[in-house]
Amino acid sequence: MNSYTDNTAEGGTFYYRVTASNANGEGASSTRVTPTTPESPCEGAGVTVLTDASGDSLDGSGQHDVLSLHAAEPYQADGSEKVVFTLKMRDMSGPLTPSTTWRVYFTGADAKGYFVDMRTDSLGAASFRHGTYIHNADNTQGTATTVGNADAGSKYDAQTGAITLVVSNSKIGSPKAGDKLSRIFVRIPVVAVVPDNANYASPSAAVAYTLVGNASCQAKPAAPSSLTAANGQGKGVVELSWVDRSDNEESFLVERSTSVEGGYIQVSTVGAGVTAYTDRTVFRKTTYYYRVRAVNSSGGKSGYSNVASVRTR
Repeated sequence: MNSYTDNTAEGGTFYYRVTASNANGEGASSTRVTPTTPESPCEGAGVTVLTDASGDSLDGSGQHDVLSLHAAEPYQADGSEKVVFTLKMRDMSGPLTPSTTWRVYFTGADAKGYFVDMRTDSLGAASFRHGTYIHNADNTQGTATTVGNADAGSKYDAQTGAITLVVSNSKIGSPKAGDKLSRIFVRIPVVAVVPDNANYASPSAAVAYTLVGNASCQAKPAAPSSLTAANGQGKGVVELSWVDRSDNEESFLVERSTSVEGGYIQVSTVGAGVTAYTDRTVFRKTTYYYRVRAVNSSGGKSGYSNVASVRTR
């Protein structure tokens, strides 16, 4: 064996090392490693959609210098569907420049053009909007039309240089999980600068983001604990009980095997909040091993509980 999957790690930082052993003892440990975490549309700013070189804004302003753009779809407890764009700028400190727009353009899954932005008025006061635009046949930006306000949660952070733009899927053509937003690009028109600051002169269809759906980002339930297995009343009956450590499960899956090493099969599903199960499908005078895991409404599964065993009467 040269691989192992740890299904019990839940939150925090973990370190791993491996040793080999035989009848004569244990060898030296391998180098200690900690897992790398891939970008996820469910966490933080999400996945990187594009990057842009620092220091290339036409007017030299850090507020107009795009560093990167990210997209995320954090879980929404109310069941709503939203995309969160995070535009990272080189420096957003100080008063915002007046009459400036920080705009993310993209083509929706319906092949129509959309945008979401932060903009300032002539006094530098910020607001957040969404709208549509015409993507010309020659791959240039056409007329843009503001439709309304972006969603709550849209903001900018002067300390981190991040502009957060939240928009409901219903405002951008109602894309679903698996659909793609393509030809994504950023423009920052400033009244005093001609031409405006742009990261792409000719938007590429390859600069895209594929939706996963907010529901898929629901946190996995915590694994149940303290699983016990004991003979029940009569013969050929096993009573299981465990501790429910999650608050977002939809059900628990009960699995059984005749080997602690593997071969587990699902023998039952019980509802949320249930912490016991009676197994009446066992053979007599046989040792069984059980484990339980929680599942949420999005199909996210917890790690397994401890394994509990019992020899039936």
